[in-house]
Amino acid sequence: MTRLTKDQAYDLEKSIRKKSLDGDLSVTDIFDIIDAMVDAGAKPILTDEGAKRLEKAKEEAETAPDPKETPEEKTVRKYNFKPRVCIDCGKTFEPTAGSQKRCPECAAKYASARRSERAKAKPKKPRMSVSQYADRTAEKVEAAETEARGQSSDIDSTVKEIMALGDD
Repeated sequence: MTRLTKDQAYDLEKSIRKKSLDGDLSVTDIFDIIDAMVDAGAKPILTDEGAKRLEKAKEEAETAPDPKETPEEKTVRKYNFKPRVCIDCGKTFEPTAGSQKRCPECAAKYASARRSERAKAKPKKPRMSVSQYADRTAEKVEAAETEARGQSSDIDSTVKEIMALGDD
């Protein structure tokens, strides 16, 4: 009897898993290969946990239906919404949102029409030139200065009234 080294067992397991992921081998084929190797004299190194997992996997493989034998597949919807009828064209489509009422083509047409309507409804403000902006800013500054002068005169008169009260 020849025993596999840990590296050989790891390489074998890795290649078997790769083949099974590629779809070349089914689970039962893998166990048949392992059984044939054991019968030939190879003894893979397994811990107690590994042996338990191997037995459990064998039992699951025997009870599970072979995917190759069941060609009947369910059609899986991309989203979990029932197919609907478009309110514009009447075509059936699968909605991507719960409140969707139009098929993607009609929704695109509707959105572009709404964008063009909004663009027509709101005329753009004309942009100010630099000189107009400077004039407007100068007017604001002047208004602020005159307001400040008015407040300072109010303060002066209030101070004079207080001083007059103090003289009495």
